[in-house]
Amino acid sequence: MEKNKKFLNRELSWLAFNHRVLQEAQDTTVPLLERIQFMAIFSSNLDEYFKIRVATLKRLIQLKQGTRQQLTQDPSAELDQVLAEITRQQEELGETFRNQIVPALRAEHIFIIDEKTIRPEQQEFAQEYFTQKVQPLLAPVILTPDINFFFL
Repeated sequence: MEKNKKFLNRELSWLAFNHRVLQEAQDTTVPLLERIQFMAIFSSNLDEYFKIRVATLKRLIQLKQGTRQQLTQDPSAELDQVLAEITRQQEELGETFRNQIVPALRAEHIFIIDEKTIRPEQQEFAQEYFTQKVQPLLAPVILTPDINFFFL
């Protein structure tokens, strides 16, 4: 038996775990706000996955050919598999949000509005809230290549 056939692929296995989190968001027996939290956890997990796991795969691709041959799987092929699965899951997340979560929120009289659907009085409220509560907390920062910022 080949080396890479003895074990489940670590990256795809992790994505399968995160898909299980998404499935909790799709479960209509779970309370609505918890479903939204599961979507947030799914997204947060995926952010970290990109920072660590996808970045590692990209670094492995940059290894010298001889070093790469010692790996159990071609990192380029693995990255392609990972990105295909992530794309599939992201489409599922969007579909879940549009077709399940938004209608469930509407049923609870919670509406997501954007610049196309906002009414003038809502826009006025948002502008006033921003001016009074948010803007005083903002501080402009000019970013130039010669400034060495600490990690935020």
